[in-house]
Amino acid sequence: GRGFDAPTELRFGKRVIGLVGMDFLLAKPSLLDVAQYQLTRYAPGNATPEGFTVLQTIAFDRVLDHAPVPLQLDGMDLRLLFDTGGGHTLHVGAEGRPGDRVERVQDFEGNVFDIFVGTGTVSFGGPGRLVPVARAPQFPYFEDTVRALGGNLHGLLGVTSFSHPLLFD
Repeated sequence: GRGFDAPTELRFGKRVIGLVGMDFLLAKPSLLDVAQYQLTRYAPGNATPEGFTVLQTIAFDRVLDHAPVPLQLDGMDLRLLFDTGGGHTLHVGAEGRPGDRVERVQDFEGNVFDIFVGTGTVSFGGPGRLVPVARAPQFPYFEDTVRALGGNLHGLLGVTSFSHPLLFD
């Protein structure tokens, strides 16, 4: 449901032809290991791989095959959309903080705007973890996604917010 222009160059020796989304990850138990560049899928009913220790269970909502995740970012209760293609977390509607680096970015629709790149503390009900965070006072393309999913979304949850592989079940 999103516009996609595949890059013309190869990534890891392969041509990029699309995106893996939450619908794919949730169809079968799936283990996403960003550090090892691996995605492993398991047969239903055998969700926990041998030798895998569950460190934390994180609840999320499922809205139109998207995964909004309730969490705390810098002490604020937010709902961020887990972004299978996003590296860092993005807090939309937030101003930059002292020490943040300003970057000029362009969204898919050609809108150009500033984001502020720094760090923040993310918590899923347990101890917080300092992670890379971008803050964007506005993000026009994302606003359409918020409307389509019924509102109450504050940005994107990137995979760098996790220090360990993610098991989707």
